Order: sequence, then C-alpha cells, then structure tokens
Amino acid sequence: MALRLENKNALITGGASGIGRATAIRFAEEGANVFVADRHLAAAEETAASVQKLGRKAAAYQVDTSDEAQVNAMVAQMVKELGGVNIVVAAAGISHAHYGEEGEADLTFLNNKSFANWRRVMSVNLDGVFLTDRACADAMIKARNGGRIINIA
Repeated sequence: MALRLENKNALITGGASGIGRATAIRFAEEGANVFVADRHLAAAEETAASVQKLGRKAAAYQVDTSDEAQVNAMVAQMVKELGGVNIVVAAAGISHAHYGEEGEADLTFLNNKSFANWRRVMSVNLDGVFLTDRACADAMIKARNGGRIINIA
C-alpha cells in the first residue's frame, strides 16, 4: 500500500505536544517529512526524533507564532532544510497568557483578567494562525506545487 504523504513536507506548529505532536507522528507514518515548530525547542526536538525513528526527515524549530518575523524565518528555514512546504498544520495554541511558563496558570474569573493577557492568547491563537498560513501560502505559490493548509482551533 502506498503511503498517502510520501515525499511531502509538512510544517506542524505546536508540534511539541498534544494534537500537534500526534499529527507530526501520524504524518511521518504516512510518509511525510516533518518540520516541528513550537515555543519549546527541547520538546519539539523530541517530536522530531520520533519522526526520524520512523525513517523520515525531521527538524525542530523554536518559534513564537505571534511574531511575524519569526514566522517568516521559520518558513524560510523549512524551505531551506526540506526543499519546500506541501502541508501546514497550524496547531499552535495557548489556553492562557502564561501557558507553558513556570508557576501557576492565570486561571481566574473573567472580570479579573487583564486585557494584555487576553491579547496574548488571541495573538497566538488567531494572529499566529494567520501569519503561519500566509507565510506558507506564499511559499506554496512560489513553488507552484499547490499544497494544503489545515488550521486547528
């Protein structure tokens, strides 16, 4: 049986854990090379190592998807390392402004939340998806090979 993603290159944001990590591994099982992007480099490297154990090319990249320059650099690095972008899965997301940081989560009543913390969550969960999709779409159009953009919210 042919692998459905043989010779495809996939970018997975949020690929260090959860749905992103599971997607990266499943894509590799289906034949894809995977560029694992996440704020947490060590965990992204673990996912990339799991992909490599499946016989696929993989790279880990640290990125804050809410930062336009970092996203553009991420896509440029993926194109350089893997030769192009065929699939992007924008799975990076946070549940609160201090997600993944040391200390307690910012879990409080709505009336106690700051607008700055709200903006941080929306910046990653919305702006990060837009920036990732736009940068990948540009790379896909330049390559003239088409592609797939998958967003997870």
